[in-house]
Formats: sequence, C-alpha cells, structure tokens
Amino acid sequence: MKGKYHFKVYNKKLLFEFDIKRNITFIQGNSATGKTTLLNMMYDYLLSGRGSGITVETNAKFMVHLRKSLTATWKQELGNLTDTIIFIEENNRFIQRSDFTKFVKESGNYFVFINRKALKMLPYSVTEIYRLQNKYSEEEKKQVYTLQQRYPTLTYMNGNVNLIATEDSKSGLEFFSKVFNNMEITSTYGNTKVISFLENIENTDILCIVDGAAFGCFIRDLISTCNQHQTKNITYWAPESFEFLLLVAKTINFSELDKILKDTYNYVDCIEFVSWERFYTFLMETKSNGQAAYDKHSITQFYITEENINKVLKIFPKSIQLLAQTDKVCKTMNLF
Repeated sequence: MKGKYHFKVYNKKLLFEFDIKRNITFIQGNSATGKTTLLNMMYDYLLSGRGSGITVETNAKFMVHLRKSLTATWKQELGNLTDTIIFIEENNRFIQRSDFTKFVKESGNYFVFINRKALKMLPYSVTEIYRLQNKYSEEEKKQVYTLQQRYPTLTYMNGNVNLIATEDSKSGLEFFSKVFNNMEITSTYGNTKVISFLENIENTDILCIVDGAAFGCFIRDLISTCNQHQTKNITYWAPESFEFLLLVAKTINFSELDKILKDTYNYVDCIEFVSWERFYTFLMETKSNGQAAYDKHSITQFYITEENINKVLKIFPKSIQLLAQTDKVCKTMNLF
C-alpha cells in the first residue's frame, strides 16, 4: 500500500478533516480532545452508512477497531485485510504483542493508532505523531478538527555546543565528523541507546542528531530527558535520515528525484519498506554508481569533497550550519 489518503468525517455538529500518508500514524492527546469521538463516528458509519447521521468521504478503504467491537481475536478481525487503513483505539493490549508488531510491518496496510503511549517495537516518524486541534468554522457551521504535528524536528539551540551525538555509527558519523571537524563527535550506536547516552554523558552542551523517520517511538523520552536535565543544554535535530539529506542536497541526481522527495508517499510501498528511512537508503544504494556508489557502512570520498559538503550544509538549519567552523566551508557559504 502506498499513497496519501484524505478523510472528511462529519455530522451536523462536527467535522474531522485530515490526511494519512505513511504506514504508521499516531493521534495522541488527553481525554475529551476528540479522539474517541472520531473513532466512534467512523465506526458508526461503517455499521450503518449515512443512516447513522454521519458521512465519511475518503479515497481509502478503512477499518475501525474499538474495544467494544471485539467479537473475535484481532487476527480474525484484522488478519485478512489488505490495502486498508486500520484505525485502532487505545488500550487494546494486543498492540504490544510481537505477533501484532509483525503484522503491522508485513501486512501492507496503513495503521492509525489512537494511543497516548509510544509503541517502541515499531519504527515510525516524528512527523507522523499528531494531536487534534479544533475551532468553530462559520463557513461550515461546525466544530472543525484537524491534525497538528505534535513534535518539532528541531529544538531551539540555546548557547554553545561542545558535543555532537548521532545515532549513526557508520557513514553518517563519518560525514558529520568531516563537516564538524573542530568539534567532538560521537555515536550513540543506534536509536535505542540515545536516551541512556544523553542521561549518562557528562558534556553539558549537546546537539543530538537522530533519524526522524524511525524515531517517533523515542521522541517523547528524548524531550523528557532534555527537560529533566537542567544542567545540560540538549538540542535535538531529527531530519528524515542521513540518506535523505544527501538526496535533498542532490549529491546525486536522477530522473524523478524532485517528485520522489516532494511526494514520497506515492513511491514507498509499505510492504517493502517499513519506514521511509529504509526507502531513502534504497534510493541511495540503487541510484548511485561509479565513484558516487553509496555505502551505508562507510562513506566514500565522493561525498566528503568540498563541493558535496557545501551542498549538504546548505540544507541544514541555519543554527547547525554555524557549527561548521571549517574555514573552507564557512567562507564558501559566507557564514562569516
């Protein structure tokens, strides 16, 4: 399954309108913020159609699993679905099970979890965690709910940075070491170890770079760590992935690259790629060749030339560009 799917769910008083564009989406928030109301409306529509007083307009097949609808095991109710967006109410215990995790990764369906807790066994994007926001629309004469991205991909950098920590221990680490060659750079050796690394490190001014496309399950813990350690100044940056940066910077170029980057959801079949991070790696590995052949395990000289470093730096957030105090790089980019 791939693509972006639009939903418009409404009755006489309420309107929910949103898009789903990845295989895993989270809608979070406190009680009485509209989450359960949305699911109940969609569920009632599936049972009774417009006779329920509810209308659902969408270009997707969808299924709603509520605890009150449970008449069989989750496998019996969901196991045969394909190319379907499955909405699942929170507090269903089976979502923590390894067999359900396997189903999410391999079924080829999209999943929308209405769940306040992270699912740490699933790779999902920082940008696909939302809260519902609402306001009264005079035009619609309804209370209108839309999705608001919950977490930023970059936090404000307050003060100096004396350590850069990246979850990448291979090509990404090598590249950042070349770019920020005047600074201490280290690896956390994977996204599962980022939090413990930050809690135990003695440095006080840290920039942590993570692959946002698969870091959603840890982002809440990361923000909590940043807030709890008042003696440490921790900034995080969560671009989609290192390979995504190389593609956006056009260190390599090929037909349809711009279209792919703009509408990635039209190219990523979730039965093949459990996250966009893996898709971007696949592109780099299959679309590069010769001296530009990309190796995730070790950066090639082609990507750490002055020309390509400059290309990538230009798409970094300004605050992070300024950390690159390499004379050649900074003068080329007019950073000082």
